[in-house]
Amino acid sequence: MVDIWRAGRFISDEASEFGQLADALRALQATVSGVQVPVEVAKPARLNLERLTGVLEPYSVSEAVQATDRIPGIPGQAQTLMPRGAHREADELRLVGQVTFGRYYRADSARPTTAAPSH
Repeated sequence: MVDIWRAGRFISDEASEFGQLADALRALQATVSGVQVPVEVAKPARLNLERLTGVLEPYSVSEAVQATDRIPGIPGQAQTLMPRGAHREADELRLVGQVTFGRYYRADSARPTTAAPSH
């Protein structure tokens, strides 16, 4: 069994690139959540996303061997629908760390507010 809580592990270049890919997708989700774009921007952006999906699709594998959630040392285990977290300490029973919920994750992001959200 792999101890996923241990920090400071060596991560291969392949795993590191996958982690950076996951971070880039999180950044895209946060950006898309906070924009209002005209059709002349939305359409080429959509087409680019469809092209990127086509680039990755040939590498689809079964859930049992997918990289997401199986690479120790990558914050959030490269789970792109979860916020990136950083842990300071851990043992077999607990994990202490910090998670920041950005605009993509907050339910209040669609409603105008005059007060800064509390974190």
